[in-house]
Amino acid sequence: MPKSRDDFIVYTNEEKEYLILKNTEMGQPATVDEFISRHKADLQQAGFDDQFASFVYFLLSIDGGDEIVYEDEDDIVVHLANGCKWLIQVKHSVDMDTRMTDADSDFWNTIDNWLSLYSYCNTDDDKNSFLKLGNRFIIYTNKVVAHAFIAKILELRNGDIDGPDVRSFLQAIDHSVSYHSVVQRLLALKKIELQKFLLKIEIINSSDPLS
Repeated sequence: MPKSRDDFIVYTNEEKEYLILKNTEMGQPATVDEFISRHKADLQQAGFDDQFASFVYFLLSIDGGDEIVYEDEDDIVVHLANGCKWLIQVKHSVDMDTRMTDADSDFWNTIDNWLSLYSYCNTDDDKNSFLKLGNRFIIYTNKVVAHAFIAKILELRNGDIDGPDVRSFLQAIDHSVSYHSVVQRLLALKKIELQKFLLKIEIINSSDPLS
């Protein structure tokens, strides 16, 4: 029978409108992962990639009043109703055993992109807004994380080490790594800037939505 608009999850941008059919016969999905799993074939058939499937994941994870944008400042950007912002980079590999190691270019390019966004802040107010409490810099990945710097960030977030410890770590690896320029940009930040910036970074592990 014909479907009404209420039977669809709707995503729109300036050029297109996408409608994803809710599977009402199966009942409401218990989780976002279940929804993605149910509609995997629909997304693949429509030509969507992992990045868009990840967009759908976060679309279904946010609350009323929040706004989500696809491919703007980042792969995905969430503007929360409380004024906070999530910058989300999607880094999926077709090989589920791929490791995110210290030399992973996806990781360091992402950090570089976020540093560039911060460098565009021309006033103290803009800088404070970018680094304010509640903002999140998210790498959404199916890679197996085996990364010394990420481990340091987690220790910082858990309160096991402080900012100077992380700076010492960066100074120790500077000039000996291929991502030297990104390390230099991090070290160029003031003490409080570096700590606030790093505390925003988090890794969210995911399954490969469309694998």
